[in-house]
Amino acid sequence: MSSTVVLTYVTTYHDFSQAGPQVADSVELSHLDQVEKRVFRLSNLHPNRVRRWIGPPRNGDHAILYDLQNKMWYAPPHLIHQFKHERLNEMLSSRQSYRWNEEKFFVIGPKKATFNQREYLLFIINRKPPTFFFQVSRLPLKLKLMIELLTTALFSYILAYSIARPIKQLRTTSHHLACGDLTSRAHSVAKRNDELGQLGKDFNFMAEQIERLILSHKRLMGDISHELRSPLTRLQLALGLAQSAEGEDVEKYFKRIEKEANQLETMIADVLTLSRLNSETQHLDIAEMPLKTLVSPILEDAKFEAHAAGKKFISGAIPDVMLYVDAQLMASAIENVIRNAIKYTHDGTTVSIDFQCLECQNQERQLMIAVQDNGPGVPSEHLDKLFDAFYRVSDSRQRKTGGAGLGLAITSKAIEIHHGAITADNLHPNGLKITIHLPIHLME
Repeated sequence: MSSTVVLTYVTTYHDFSQAGPQVADSVELSHLDQVEKRVFRLSNLHPNRVRRWIGPPRNGDHAILYDLQNKMWYAPPHLIHQFKHERLNEMLSSRQSYRWNEEKFFVIGPKKATFNQREYLLFIINRKPPTFFFQVSRLPLKLKLMIELLTTALFSYILAYSIARPIKQLRTTSHHLACGDLTSRAHSVAKRNDELGQLGKDFNFMAEQIERLILSHKRLMGDISHELRSPLTRLQLALGLAQSAEGEDVEKYFKRIEKEANQLETMIADVLTLSRLNSETQHLDIAEMPLKTLVSPILEDAKFEAHAAGKKFISGAIPDVMLYVDAQLMASAIENVIRNAIKYTHDGTTVSIDFQCLECQNQERQLMIAVQDNGPGVPSEHLDKLFDAFYRVSDSRQRKTGGAGLGLAITSKAIEIHHGAITADNLHPNGLKITIHLPIHLME
């Protein structure tokens, strides 16, 4: 559109310039005043030689005079003859100073001036070389239209190409992504600084999310297969030994079979729970419940379990607040965090749980539950994976505790469903801190 406007101006420039005189602006009037002062000085030096008053050209300008008394011009003859006769009469009758455009020069004036007690009209004439705009404006109409159409077509093609090319790249990239190339990205489109560039960035973000979800799904299926295969193998091995054993050994193997079957059942139940939570098909029985009622049984069981394992468990004061939660799901989530801490804290050390009410910036109140242990902690580069399903810092440690790495994943999803948040941080010099934030209501 800009190029079309410019071309239209260029092709019609001559018509605009010949539309008539234009009133002189402040710069042109100032120029007239300067020329008048120069002529005035010359008139004092040479009172009887009018042509000396005009003087040589300055910066291409010629000063010309018209004697109002004698009705005659004082200017180089070749300049006077280039004026049209009707233009002369129009200029002399003007009461204002104008800018007069001619084909090969322009004139500024008139300005009434008095030199040696005689009145003159002062003009400035400047010969100008033909400009590019003027040359184009003098071309035949058909040629001007052809130039304008060709130039507009060129700019239109460039504009269309600049839009179509990134769209084609996005289409090709999306086709590769649909065919299974999860690494396909529209990097060249995303580098643009326009709406198509923003579309490319959004496409890359979408592709990254799809790649992450698909790889997570594949990893989850592989982890489930691996975790189910281990207890099944041990169960089959115990069954084979039981079939060939006699007497008291048979009962020992039957207990082993029972343990592996219970572990397998627990794992399958956890996988189903996590699957329901992820698919949002889990039915939640949300009800108002005091925090003390929810956590008191959990804390009592934790103290007993920690004492049996040769460890300590201490709890801070429980505030009088109300929670809107699914009691069974939330209790399971908090219990998973506490049991995890008891498992991994070193023998003879303490696990603590603290409760605190916080005032948020949006004037909502939150409950913070912080569980700290004195265990080995988690490598900092793995903290963000701690709540992933089947995550394990080391296989040997997981086999020692007997878990499958689903407890914290279920906890994280349960907290998320209740519009809360859960984070993990290492403690110095050792230990791990799990922090849970939940929305609360004060008891009246």
